[in-house]
Amino acid sequence: MNDEQMDQQVRVPLTDFVRQIAREAALVVITEHFDGCEARKTQTELFTRIRSLEISRAKLVGFMAGASALGGGAGALVAKLLGG
Repeated sequence: MNDEQMDQQVRVPLTDFVRQIAREAALVVITEHFDGCEARKTQTELFTRIRSLEISRAKLVGFMAGASALGGGAGALVAKLLGG
């Protein structure tokens, strides 16, 4: 090693150096796992199914509210016609 190469080196404590290497290795492993994780794909499918269930529930509540409004209106009309 010549003097120029020695000047370019940065000295860090061994524990910090090991932590940096471990952190980088963990990040690589987590990234690779996240890209190919089956649970992530299953989670996306689950969210899709939940969304469709929420839409179905909203439709059902809407139909019930509409039927109640129509039934109430029809009942009021009949009461008005019969009651005079």
